[in-house]
Amino acid sequence: MSTRAELEAALAHARAVRDLGDAEDARAEAEREKARAEWERTRADYHKACDEWERVRAVTEKGSPESEKARADWINSRSDREKVDAEYSRMRDGDAKAIEAERKSRIERDAAYNAAFDALDELNHAESTKRRELEGAFAKPSVDRDMAIAAWEKAKAE
Repeated sequence: MSTRAELEAALAHARAVRDLGDAEDARAEAEREKARAEWERTRADYHKACDEWERVRAVTEKGSPESEKARADWINSRSDREKVDAEYSRMRDGDAKAIEAERKSRIERDAAYNAAFDALDELNHAESTKRRELEGAFAKPSVDRDMAIAAWEKAKAE
């Protein structure tokens, strides 16, 4: 069985690892949120550009050089929008995988912490039980001794 100092050290280490992991998870989530916001802005910019091309395309005359340029730009922006949407979807899939990995890591850290805590708690319980047993074992002889002292004092006084 491990000593109290070993168990307390293991618990402190598990707590430190858990707290460090939580801090790392929070930092990673902040970075993901920042990247997500940047992609949202980029995506919004592409959608805005596509709407602009749609407006230009509707205004220009069919067959004119401006119309052909707007048509070519529309096809390009349409392709870009699909690329941005695909990249955004890829990023969201990556985020979901990272979040799942963080969740599994958190479960492992919590399990290690809980195991260390339970081991220390078990040691505390064993020590308390042993102390109560010893106190019980010494209680009767102490009472017998006190009674013997009282009887001896009484006998001595007579």
